[in-house]
Order: sequence, then C-alpha cells, then structure tokens
Amino acid sequence: MRLKLFQIVREDGDQVFMAAASPEHSATVFLSRELDEGRDVPSFTTERIDHKLPADRQLGLDDMLSYGPWGVVVFDPVLGWGGAASA
Repeated sequence: MRLKLFQIVREDGDQVFMAAASPEHSATVFLSRELDEGRDVPSFTTERIDHKLPADRQLGLDDMLSYGPWGVVVFDPVLGWGGAASA
C-alpha cells in the first residue's frame, strides 16, 4: 500500500509532517504521539500535500511513500524525505 504525505498544523501554528494511509490514520497517529508525550491534545488540521509539493521538495518522496514506514517524517534539503529519529 502506498502511503500519502500529510501536513498537520496545530492551533499554535507548529506543523508536523506525517506519512500515513489516510487523513484519519494521520490524525490517529498524531493524537497518539501527543498523548504519549504527555501533551494536551490541541486543535489541529490535517491536509494531504504529497501531490502538490514543488519539485525542490520531492527528493526521496516516492521511495518513502512506497517503501517507508508510516509516522512522523522530516525533509532534509540534501537527503530528502525520511522518517524522523526518535529520542
């Protein structure tokens, strides 16, 4: 199953990028992450963005969405898209 890239924006303006199967999946993973980290669950929006990224933000996107695990992802201008390292 090919994943999709979602941008989740908290009510305070902070954003998180998530590779997930659907908008509902991205929201569930985000909420679980917030609760696991002991944060209050803020209001947030989720939007699919993989289909409208500019060319300079697509490095590694196809491989990540085709073969990568779901969850929080980050973009590095040199390495491209990939999973976020956990602390």
